[in-house]
Amino acid sequence: MKRYEMIIAKHKASQLAKLDSAAAAIRASAARHGVSIGFHGSYAHGCTGATSDLDVIVLDKDSPPATERFLDEIDDIGVSLGVSIDVSNEMDAEHLTKGMIH
Repeated sequence: MKRYEMIIAKHKASQLAKLDSAAAAIRASAARHGVSIGFHGSYAHGCTGATSDLDVIVLDKDSPPATERFLDEIDDIGVSLGVSIDVSNEMDAEHLTKGMIH
């Protein structure tokens, strides 16, 4: 393996570790707030790269106050872990709920 390939692999592994930590924190936050979520995109499909973000979809059709508190927590999680988190709502992204969410 060439030096640049090793560097890229190291960055990719580092980013995946950050994404795993963020996903765990988001799952815990969703459980605390009673919000149903799913992950989609590269993280859900196991093909993340050195610059991948975390794609989250909120599966609650209604948007209770708990969802707003959950969304605030997601922002804090992303900032604290240095991860970009992209949040969608099921109502705005129904195409994602048809077998694409993990």
